[in-house]
Amino acid sequence: MSASNWSAGAPDVGAENAGTFKQATFDLIMGMWLPGAICLLGLFGNALSLLVLARDKTGAVTFISLRALAASDLLLLGGALCQQVVPLMCATSSNQDAFCRNQGYIRVYTWPIICIAQMCSIWMTVLISSERYVAICYPLRASHVCSAGRIRKMVVVIYLVSALFNIPKFFEFRPVTELSEANVTFVVVGSTALRQNLLYRYLYNTGFHFIIIFALPMITLTVLNTRIVKEIKKARKVWACLHRKRKLEFKATVLPLVIVLVYFVCGTQSLIAFVLDAVFVKFHLWLQIYTAVVNLLVIINSAVNFILLYAFGGKFRKMLAQLFACEADDSAPNNSQLKLLPPSTKSRT
Repeated sequence: MSASNWSAGAPDVGAENAGTFKQATFDLIMGMWLPGAICLLGLFGNALSLLVLARDKTGAVTFISLRALAASDLLLLGGALCQQVVPLMCATSSNQDAFCRNQGYIRVYTWPIICIAQMCSIWMTVLISSERYVAICYPLRASHVCSAGRIRKMVVVIYLVSALFNIPKFFEFRPVTELSEANVTFVVVGSTALRQNLLYRYLYNTGFHFIIIFALPMITLTVLNTRIVKEIKKARKVWACLHRKRKLEFKATVLPLVIVLVYFVCGTQSLIAFVLDAVFVKFHLWLQIYTAVVNLLVIINSAVNFILLYAFGGKFRKMLAQLFACEADDSAPNNSQLKLLPPSTKSRT
């Protein structure tokens, strides 16, 4: 990956020559082993989250946006595995099989998918906070403003806008065929004319990206969640007087707040890396190390949602238990098949 991580950067055109850094061990741990392990765990966790959340029959609006978030995170982690971990595994093992020789194709075409998935994840987080903001601050309007139908439409809009915004990413890189010293043909990543265009880099990759991926969602989340926290503090003072339904709404807000908190921890580091990448022309060693840490935080942000759902989502835990209970029931012998048959009245011949 480049200096600017997934929220701002791109496939490193020179990444095929892995191991040029002095901190080879650090690169292996932070660039391959930890991201690889977290990606695999995150893929499993998000897939399981989707399976559990799909069992909800109540049509809870928060679960709709949580499903969409899990789906986008699943896509992001899959792309991250192909974009960062697989190339490093091929490079460090000096593997020259057909897959490793052609992994440049994977890196070129997974890059825009990662960009789309990350933008979806960010704005799904904003959608979750927006729904909670309306439910907490304007409870009388919540059923109308944040109906299940409207939330589903917003999910579709976020997917479509994310795809449209990142269309140029499909034309930033191209697969290039090179011949190694051992006379082996490799497919590597090469920049296109669009990627090298200064107007494109500064206007789209820097300006628009900063506004859409960093500034706007972070400002929105800060405003919404500040107001939510204030309402929660007010509610605590009169907790005994609140209606049971109102109490449940406040309790249901804990999970979204934690998701936003994790996003802020990871997102602010991505923002700093974005600014540093724009300021420093040379990719200094300290910036390489910091970028590796930021890339890992981006992966953690997408991989940790199952843990958050389990730790702070009481309803999610119940549905998870029901899922495994049903699986256990399905695998157990059917009691109706174990009933004794009445003695036969037919005589033996």
